[in-house]
Amino acid sequence: MTSWYGKDDNIAPVACEESKQMWRDFPSLLKRIEKEKDTYFPSGLVGWINTLEENDYLEEGLIQFNEIGMSYKNRSAIDNVIFDDMSFSKDFLKNNQRSDEWLDEISIELNRIETVVNAYGYLYKDIEIAKGFKYNKKTRRTFDKRIELEKLKLFSELDLPFRTWLANIKPDNSSVKKEIQKLDAMLLNIVKTMANQLVKNAGPEAIIGTIEKEKGKSKGKIYSSAKALNAFNAKIKYRR
Repeated sequence: MTSWYGKDDNIAPVACEESKQMWRDFPSLLKRIEKEKDTYFPSGLVGWINTLEENDYLEEGLIQFNEIGMSYKNRSAIDNVIFDDMSFSKDFLKNNQRSDEWLDEISIELNRIETVVNAYGYLYKDIEIAKGFKYNKKTRRTFDKRIELEKLKLFSELDLPFRTWLANIKPDNSSVKKEIQKLDAMLLNIVKTMANQLVKNAGPEAIIGTIEKEKGKSKGKIYSSAKALNAFNAKIKYRR
């Protein structure tokens, strides 16, 4: 089952990413989704499954999608085989306004999650600098990898709660607004807990912080865990 993305005639298959959970692209697996740079298209197989659903050939309950892909080394040698799956109500497959509304709102919420996780990455970066880590040309590559790992840890914490929420949604009977609000509050609580723990683990040196001189400026920039957390909370508050 291959999903596609692109603009105009430049369409390419969506590659499986070893570090990206399947649910993060859930809406685009089932319907055409417009994003900032590209349009995402579901596979032809999903269209066939939609037809089966519309003609009542599918049993009641949840349907499971399985994903398999490969990551490659140099010269196209297979490095790893990637597996993932997710279960959700077959009502999401219906070609109607209700299903479209659900998928659009979930897509918006997933974009919010990406925004929050990126903000968490900046929080981690600022706290590390507050502890005395130098972020420059020599350290940037290593530091950026560490930031990405921290973001992946956060996505891992959000993984099971999102899957559980999705599996319990009945699109024809559940309130879109209430359920999305419930999901948003639940995930945000997890993120805030992780952020507070990050600050706590940073210790007293990060609370005291440091001043980093900026090129071309007479005054340096203050880094501290408290300042970083305040900036993070402001970002996620206005993430919509």
